[in-house]
Amino acid sequence: MFFNKQETKTANPQYICILGASATGLYLAHILQLFGHNVSIICSPTEADEMNATDIIIKNSHKLQNQRCNFKFCHEIPPHTQILIIASDITSIRRDLLLINPQNLIKTFILNLTPVFPFGFTSEILHHSVINGYFNGWITRHKNTVSLLSDNHYLDISVSPNEDTETKQLLTLFPQERIDTKFSTNSSENFWKWLVPNALAFLFETVYDKPVSTLMKSAHIKQSADSCLKEFMNLASQNNITLNKNTVLNTIYSLNEHLYTDINERKDLSRLHLEKIISLIFSGSSPDYRRHPCIYNLAQQIIKKL
Repeated sequence: MFFNKQETKTANPQYICILGASATGLYLAHILQLFGHNVSIICSPTEADEMNATDIIIKNSHKLQNQRCNFKFCHEIPPHTQILIIASDITSIRRDLLLINPQNLIKTFILNLTPVFPFGFTSEILHHSVINGYFNGWITRHKNTVSLLSDNHYLDISVSPNEDTETKQLLTLFPQERIDTKFSTNSSENFWKWLVPNALAFLFETVYDKPVSTLMKSAHIKQSADSCLKEFMNLASQNNITLNKNTVLNTIYSLNEHLYTDINERKDLSRLHLEKIISLIFSGSSPDYRRHPCIYNLAQQIIKKL
């Protein structure tokens, strides 16, 4: 069972800080805390006060199970932190990084799960080496509730070739029965495997305001999604990455609920999210409507709605 089984405990508890009270950050804090680690979540002072005053509900939509939990929220990193996991939303990563004092990171191992362009930005801001990883799976947060919208969640960790120390440090960090941790030296492949399903879901859900798996039942929208996917695969191929179309589509179909906030509810957030997604897709350059008409048209439809 998801919540009722006896949890195993780590033999090597760590002092871990998670940057960002995102859905991913709260979910990882939950499984790390259950595993016996000492976990704190870093967020803005206002959000820290609000979150410390309430329980966090972890909701598994597929198994109809909920669990209430509490975390320690703070607005700065303690100097004794052994591991820092960056799990901010892509819309708030730059703001959140300002909460970290690089002087407190001398002996801290850093895992970054928030893609940002330029790709070396996080390491430059923190003046510290960073291991990049990607949380794969559908998860969302509304106020104090974190909802798991799919069963298969795993981490893709990008490690340097022949670097055993990084792998060993992360191999036993997460309980494998909770979340699978995979390691690869191909950081570009990990990036595109994460980006394409997330970008497709965001673009189509924000334009049509329906779950993407529901949208794909329409022949017209499925054709548009296929065209969009071809453009993504072409962009990935320019980085010598070959994406598996069926794998991407299976990931999309596993999202059976609405993931993104109603655009009319948070237009400023949708605008910033679009900006960050486009920046990641085109590495900081503007989309070329002649070479990528589907991505460009979806982006323009979102802009018109804003």
